[in-house]
Amino acid sequence: LNIAVISCESSKTTYSTYDFASAHVGPVPNLLLDHFANALRPHGIYSSISFTLFDATQSQFPSSPQEFDGFLVPGSLSTAYSDVPWIVKLRGEISKLHKDKSKTLAICFGHQVYAHSSGGESKRNPLGPTLYQVACTATELGTELLGSTSF
Repeated sequence: LNIAVISCESSKTTYSTYDFASAHVGPVPNLLLDHFANALRPHGIYSSISFTLFDATQSQFPSSPQEFDGFLVPGSLSTAYSDVPWIVKLRGEISKLHKDKSKTLAICFGHQVYAHSSGGESKRNPLGPTLYQVACTATELGTELLGSTSF
């Protein structure tokens, strides 16, 4: 599984391949990959996931999006509705992914930019930036895949 990670913060993090057989990972955000590993390993769906990092803040995007099975657009401290050049470019790139019906997981800032890129909108939170955890209950399928009913 080849995933393009379109980073929305300047990052020195190196994304690499996660080997499900040995559960060995290089310097990749472990929480995200652990969830993927726990969900996919029992089902034998994928033997490995390869992450390729693109830095949207430096206008780095996949030149051939069809080479990827999916896209991950994570969070940022920036605002999705900003006219900062890299965010305008990001919205254009995500708009192309949306039109091509590419499989895309957008998180936090990423989903706000996705909304703007596909005809929706997001607005400034009157409370300002917030960061917190919320308890979630999994659907039947989610429970089967993740092995837990709540998070």
